Amino acid sequence: MKKHWFSIFGIILVGLFVCFWLWHSPSGVKITNQEIDSYLKIIEKIPFPPEVKNETLASLRKWGETDDGQPVYMLNLIKNYEKVRHYQGAPDFKGTPVESNKIYEEKGIPLLLKYHSYPIYFARPPQGKNLVGVNPKTNDISEILIVRYPNRRAFFAFLADPQYGPILPYKLMASDLDLIPYTIDAIIPDLRLIIGGLFLALFLIVGWIRAARGRL
Repeated sequence: MKKHWFSIFGIILVGLFVCFWLWHSPSGVKITNQEIDSYLKIIEKIPFPPEVKNETLASLRKWGETDDGQPVYMLNLIKNYEKVRHYQGAPDFKGTPVESNKIYEEKGIPLLLKYHSYPIYFARPPQGKNLVGVNPKTNDISEILIVRYPNRRAFFAFLADPQYGPILPYKLMASDLDLIPYTIDAIIPDLRLIIGGLFLALFLIVGWIRAARGRL
């Protein structure tokens, strides 16, 4: 048994990797119009600011109807208000925009994992104003967040989750939010991880060759 522990360990690792692969890459079947209707009936009950609600729902429907079944990388451009912006249906919150946004992030980000989704990029605060261009909206962006969703269905399901609706107003009260979906052609990891991984692989290969020769 002791001689085979390494093989068993390898099989376990392969099994865990397969489980992660399936979690990370669920079926790429496109979302149907019936599913979109079902999700939107739930999403429209979320207390959005009145001036953006209809446009938001219409944009979601149009985006869902053009589903390609591929992963989605959602760019969040977040600009905090000077003070919490109350609107009809939002909770009676007395804190600052930063505190309101913190409530959203603490409860909302862990919920992403339920839908095979996770943040891949997070940046704050800005180092200064826009260096090229004069659009004031792009100045003083408080946070930039990119979230990976395995498909558009996952995003709709996330919005329609009963735990999500009550916390979204904390984000909308705290900040001016732009939410832009992208298809990413390539993601380049930190080069330190790539080079370190290559060196580790080389070390293990050389060790395996030496061990194999020692048994001959």
